[in-house]
Amino acid sequence: MTYLDTALFWLARIQLWLAALAGVTLSLMVFAASVMRYALGSPWNATEEVVGLLFYAAAVLSLPAAAWEGRHIRMDFVDAIGVKSLHAVLRVFAALALIVMLAVLVAMGIENAEFSREISAKSEITRLDLYPWMMLAPVCLATMLAIVLLGAVSGNDRRQLINVKDTETT
Repeated sequence: MTYLDTALFWLARIQLWLAALAGVTLSLMVFAASVMRYALGSPWNATEEVVGLLFYAAAVLSLPAAAWEGRHIRMDFVDAIGVKSLHAVLRVFAALALIVMLAVLVAMGIENAEFSREISAKSEITRLDLYPWMMLAPVCLATMLAIVLLGAVSGNDRRQLINVKDTETT
């Protein structure tokens, strides 16, 4: 692995660990809210708001690891096409489409996050600043974009680099 491969691997792993932490925290908050509702008659009123933010964080933070391991959504019907020479062209087209889409989403995400910072957007109940939460998407999508670009430039399958086996084909 090159230094860039190693850096992206660990960045994706750290983001995945943060996603897992957000998921565990989310689960504990839902459990605590349920216990509070039945034991005390009323849960903490900000539970739904914080759980929503944690769910968003968990979903977005897991995207780079999915891209690294090649476990993101794919359209496998292309492989059913009998013309093998068409496969390479379609894979290049798919990679380019993904790269353009990610670049646009990163740019738009930064723009939206900056706007939320400018207007000092806060959550309704807990009054949390929304800017840091909104910056999660562009940061994670930029990581995913770097992973996809590195894979496209090097031609390497990320799964081979970390010995991940595709369970669907074995």
